[in-house]
Order: sequence, then C-alpha cells, then structure tokens
Amino acid sequence: MNAVPESVTTLFPTVDPCHFWLVGGAVRDQLLGLDRDDCDVVAMVSPEELIAAGFRSVVSRSGQTVWIRAVSDVGQVEITTITSPADLHAELSRRDLTVHAMAVGSDGTLIDPFNGARDCHDRCIRVVHERSFYDDPVRVLRALRLCAHGFSLEQGTRRQLEEVEWDRALSDVPIERLSREFLKALAAPYPERFLKEMLDCSLGREFLPEWFVMQGIPAGPPEKHPEGSLANHVLLVLEQLATLTDDPLARFCAFGHDLGKCCTDPVSYPRHIGHDLAGVALARVLCDRLKLPVTYREALMGVCRWHTLMNRWDELRDETRLKVAYAAKRGGFYHLLPLVSQADTGRQADTRSWEAAGRAVSASAGMLGVSEEQLMACPPDKRGGLLMKARTAWFRDYLHGGSD
Repeated sequence: MNAVPESVTTLFPTVDPCHFWLVGGAVRDQLLGLDRDDCDVVAMVSPEELIAAGFRSVVSRSGQTVWIRAVSDVGQVEITTITSPADLHAELSRRDLTVHAMAVGSDGTLIDPFNGARDCHDRCIRVVHERSFYDDPVRVLRALRLCAHGFSLEQGTRRQLEEVEWDRALSDVPIERLSREFLKALAAPYPERFLKEMLDCSLGREFLPEWFVMQGIPAGPPEKHPEGSLANHVLLVLEQLATLTDDPLARFCAFGHDLGKCCTDPVSYPRHIGHDLAGVALARVLCDRLKLPVTYREALMGVCRWHTLMNRWDELRDETRLKVAYAAKRGGFYHLLPLVSQADTGRQADTRSWEAAGRAVSASAGMLGVSEEQLMACPPDKRGGLLMKARTAWFRDYLHGGSD
C-alpha cells in the first residue's frame, strides 16, 4: 500500500521516513480504490521541526494538538505527533470508526489492530470502542455520512446511535462543523441514505428540524405523489439528482426545493398552493441557521421560488419563460434550476429553449436590435418593458423563425 507521500516526508530532512505513518480516511480510501485530496499522518517529529516545515498547530475538541499545512501535490496534510512507535496503537484507538483506525508504514505494511480492512471490504460502520462517539459527538454525523458512501451501520453501532440522545450533545457543537458534515454527505454517491439514516436514528432534529417536519407532511395529491410523505419525495428527488450531477449545491437545492410545503395549513392537505413563494423565507432561515455561504442561500431561495414554473416549462408562455430565465441568471442558479426540475418531475425541459432563454435575457440592448437612441427616448420606467419586448421577439425568432 502507499505510505506517506515523499513530498511530505522530505519536508523533514532530518527525520527517518519510517517515523511517518499514513492513517485515517486516506488508508480507508486506498482500500476502496478511491482518490483522496488530503492526508492524515502520525509522525515522530518535534514541534520545532513542524514549525520549521511550515505547519501550524490547531487544538482539536478532545484537546489534542494537530499540525496542518497544505502541500501542493497532496492537499491538506494533518499531522498528529507521537514520541515512540509503541504509541501508534494508542493513537489509532482514539479514532472514531474501525475503518479510520488503520495505518500504513513507510514500507507499505498495513497496521490494522481493529480489523478495519475487513469492515472496509464489508462496507461496515463500526465504532472502535464504546466511547468513540462521546469523545466528539460530530462523529455520529460522520458515521451517517459513510452511509452516503454505500456503507451500512453495524448492529451495535446502530443501537448506540438510536438509544442515546445525541441531539443534546450536538447542540453544543459549532453549527459550522455540523453543516460541513451535511454538505460532505450531499457530495457523496448516495446522499439520500445520509438523510434516511438521520430519520431512522432520530438524529439531527435540532440541527435540521425541517427534515423531521417533512415526515408528517403529504408530498401532494396521492395520484401525483404515491410516495406519500414529503420526506419520501425529497429522498426520491435527491436520489435522482445524484445521477445527474455530483454538485453539492445542486443536491442541497434538491433537498430544500419544497421547503414551502412545511408552511401549508393542514386544512389544505394534500395540496400546497403557494408553496413556491412560502419556501423563499424558509430557505433563508435554513441557510442562515446553518451558516452556509451566500451562494447556497441565494440558490435555494431561487429554486424554491421558481421550480414550480420550471416544472411546467414546456407549457409556459414565452414571456414567462424569459421571466424564469432572467431570475435564474440574476440569482446565480441558472444551471441548477433545470437539474432540480428534472429530478423533481422525471422530465427534462427542452434544453434548446432553456439555453435560448438564457441568451435572450443576457443579451445587450444592441444585440437585441434596440439602439441607444431608442432607449434614451423611452421613459425610464418603460425601458424594462421595451427590452423585455425585444428579448421576447429575439427568443421567438430564434425558436420559431419569427412566428408566434
């Protein structure tokens, strides 16, 4: 197996390479045949040597010092120090899961005291010891995140997740750490499995309350939504979207596209009239609570607002199509909206007309055949209408050869 990259060990010219061990997810991913863009290392090096090599120290939640630096051909490198090779076993025993409690020595030998290789082969999620989750509650989300990579919870580990009130412990964790696990799960091959396990283990209710509310809400009229609950609908949409793109932002929008249905008065069930507009405010609340980037907030607000019209794209009037495309371009979710709609409906909107609408709403006045003199002669409050009329004419001409 591959050991610690030479580009890392050469940063310490006076340290024997046999005093470095590759550990954690990097070893797991090697066994799974996956690429990895970071590197977790245990090493017998001094703080002075680490500082000289450009590493900076960070104190983890457990109080352990970790040294971090980016290395160009490896990615982020995290080094935990030990004073003797005999300390390696104790260091591995502090890891959360057996598939993370392995090491590879400089000669490529696998060191596997907790049978992590077997659990990798079996795609099994098993805690190293009964205190694993208590040492850092975020590990419970990390375990569920592995479900999104095709792993399954071992029975004893599942029991520990289900029987302990982890939400209370998670409430003390900075929300950014929880959000990071959520987004990593969304980027995994099977993001819907992470969310399903959250429900099955009743884990994350305070972190993501909207998700648990969706369990008790009908997705819509049974003839259109035989899947039943809104939660089931979201799982299906997310599963479908995962086959279309690995973009975590698109998958996040798929998760939240129907947030507005959480506002529907139960008297109106199973219909959700106006849920597109209602979802805008809820999207803002969700993203602000999770402290997500502005791009996530704006994209989800836009997808909530416009996805119902996008779902009917082929039925819309040309003016309405341009209105949808304009909002998507301006809001930065132009590439996301048709993907979420396709996953939501099972139908792909006409790509040619969507791209034409995007070009029409991005075109300058001159490209639309509107001169500067025409614009200046038009009252300011009428110029938008003048340009929209020109955009519609351009759009129709492109699609229909000038016909209505």
